[in-house]
Amino acid sequence: SDELCSGINAEYGGDGTSCRDCRGVVNGPAVYDACDVCDGDNSTCLDCQGIVNGPYRYDICGICGGDGTSGCVGCSGIPNGPDYYDECDVCIGDGSTCADCMGIPNGPNTYDQCDVCGGDGSTCACVYDQCDICNGDSSTCFDCALVSNGPATYDECDVCDGDGSTCIDCSGVIGGTLEYDSCGVCGGGRECRDCAGVVGGSAKYDQCGVCGGDGESCVDCAGVPFGSCRLDEFGDCCGDAVVAVSSAARLRLF
Repeated sequence: SDELCSGINAEYGGDGTSCRDCRGVVNGPAVYDACDVCDGDNSTCLDCQGIVNGPYRYDICGICGGDGTSGCVGCSGIPNGPDYYDECDVCIGDGSTCADCMGIPNGPNTYDQCDVCGGDGSTCACVYDQCDICNGDSSTCFDCALVSNGPATYDECDVCDGDGSTCIDCSGVIGGTLEYDSCGVCGGGRECRDCAGVVGGSAKYDQCGVCGGDGESCVDCAGVPFGSCRLDEFGDCCGDAVVAVSSAARLRLF
């Protein structure tokens, strides 16, 4: 084979290397793989997802293609660090900040009035308060004035120990809206005002509709309110002198 390759190369002016594979074997099968490895299997340049010459790498948390911020980052932000949240959701805590009296994180146990963890209050003597409650604080029977078993209650006006008068209107209606007007009338308007608007005033409308008038502003010469009579040129009320003079004047013209 080497001689054949040499003869061919010699025939065509070659140097005997054109038919050697990447291992130098004449007409050998070895070739470079995608990773540029002679007779390789493309495994030396695979990324973490198995892609030849791919872009993916394992991050510090061992996640392929990860960004190093999830999976192994502790509560203080250190990758693969020893820190973690305890049962009380406290970073690097010991679970004591939310433990009940029995040391159980987020447990239901509390001290009773006898200072017994998880007790029912039966192990110590019962002291009744003013409201007759065992070991109570006397607050369950306070009246609105904060007196134990006191008589005070809220009235209709929501006033403690009130008599219901603070929200009564002038007509005696609780929560009513009526008030005294300027004339002293409950819910009234202007009953005591005269036509000029004066409280207790004496002005009235005359027969001519004039407030405080003398009734003469609309009377004709015959004394009739809003009448049609007028004085003629001779001073006669409702006379026809003006008409006679006018007729005579017309006759003289002719």
